[in-house]
Amino acid sequence: MKQIFLIFITAFTLYGLHSCKPTEVTPDPSLLGYDYAPIDSGSYWIYDVIRIEYDPLEPVYDTFELKEVIGESTIFNDEVRYNVLRYTRKDSTENWPLQPDSVWTVSKNTSRFIKVENNYRFIKLTFPVEEKKSWNGNDLNTLKEDEYQYINVGKSYKAGDVNYPQTLIVEQNNSSSVIDKDYRIEVYAKNIGLIYVEKEVLKYDQTAIGQFKIETGIRYVQTLKDYVIK
Repeated sequence: MKQIFLIFITAFTLYGLHSCKPTEVTPDPSLLGYDYAPIDSGSYWIYDVIRIEYDPLEPVYDTFELKEVIGESTIFNDEVRYNVLRYTRKDSTENWPLQPDSVWTVSKNTSRFIKVENNYRFIKLTFPVEEKKSWNGNDLNTLKEDEYQYINVGKSYKAGDVNYPQTLIVEQNNSSSVIDKDYRIEVYAKNIGLIYVEKEVLKYDQTAIGQFKIETGIRYVQTLKDYVIK
C-alpha cells in the first residue's frame, strides 16, 4: 500500500511540473517593429529632395528627385544584404537614368536594420521598437558615437501632403548652441519604410556670436512622394 501511495505521489508531481511548464510563444513580428523597414526586391521609393549647402561665399540651393530601388540580394558573412539602387533626376519631366548614381546596401535581422551609406554602416533601427529606446547608430563604423533615440512611436506623421497613421521618429541628434546646430531625424511609416528625412548641420559665424549667421553647413529635406512595396 505504501509503495502504491509513493508511485501515485511521484506521478502527480511529475504531471504538475509538466503542466505548469510555460508555453513558448513566438512574438508577433508586427509588434517588434520589423514592418517599419520592409525589404523586398523590386520595391521602390521616390522622394522630393531639397538640399542647401552653405559656405562663406553664398549658399548653393538644389532640388531634385531621388529614387531608391531594392535590387538583388547577396549573402555576406551569413548576412543577407540587398542592393539599393539610387537614381536622381531634376524633376518628373526627365526620365530616370539607365544606370544608378550610386549603390548602397540594406540588411535586416531580428535585432536591427542596417543601411550602408557611402561605405559607412549605420544601425538605422533596432528591434523591438520601443518609445525612448536609444542606441549607438555608429556602432558598426569608425565614426564617433552617435546616440539615436525613438520618439513618437506609433503616432501619425504628416510628410508632404500625406498623413501616415502609424510612424516612428528616429532622432539622431537634436542639439544647438551659439556655435553650431546638429538636428537630424528620420521618420518611418509602418509597412512603407522611410518617409521623411530632415538634417540641419550648421556652423555659425563666430565673429557675430548670438546672431546665428550660418558660415558653413547643410540643410537637407527628403520627403516621400510615391512608392511600391512588393
